[in-house]
This record gives sequence, structure tokens and C-alpha cells, in this order.
Amino acid sequence: CEARLSEVQRVEPVDAVPDFTGLAQDLEATWNAPGVDMRCRQQLLRALIKDIVADVDDDARDVILTIHWHGGQHSQVRVRKPKSGEHGQRTPEEALAIMRSMATRWSDAEIAATLNRMGMQ
Repeated sequence: CEARLSEVQRVEPVDAVPDFTGLAQDLEATWNAPGVDMRCRQQLLRALIKDIVADVDDDARDVILTIHWHGGQHSQVRVRKPKSGEHGQRTPEEALAIMRSMATRWSDAEIAATLNRMGMQ
């Protein structure tokens, strides 16, 4: 009976809480270290950030990100909100011209095949 009681009373050691104080001194070097991959960076962010709240300022066309850090501090980052259709995936003018010239005589599939052969997407 005493053996079981001592087993129940035995306290399991708790994993040590990581000490990030040295890391904070040179976060950029840690982030860009040669052996640090994307998975490690994601784990680092999860350990440092409690949550992020996003808000939109329509007048200034900004997205305001409020970062809540585990240490209790808050940071705010403003990111420009792109206009509708404003992104890096625009169709080149040359491709649009080819599509317009072929549209009256060729099917969409044939136009797509032609653009693909020309290396346009």
C-alpha cells in the first residue's frame, strides 16, 4: 500500500520552459541561421506569439495587425491593402493581344495551347 502511495505522490518533472532572453538579443541572426528551416521558424513564432488580431482601415487602405506576444507586450504593424485585382498575377499585354486576335477563329482550348507553347500562362 505504501509503495502505491509513494508512486502516486511522486511528482513528474515538468519540461523546462525555454529561455528566449538570449534569442531576443539577436533574433535576426537566429532567423537567418544556415540550419534554420521554415518549420523551425514557424515553431519559433508559435512560441513567441500568443495571437494576432487583424483590423482594416478602409480610409487609409491598410490592414492593421496587432501582435500579442506571450510576454504581455503588444506590437502593431500596418500593411498596405492591395486594390482589387492588384497583385503579381496579371496577364501580360502580349498574351491579351494574342487572345484577342485568336478569339474570333479559335476555341479557348486552342488559344490556351498556343499560349502554353509560347511559354505564356
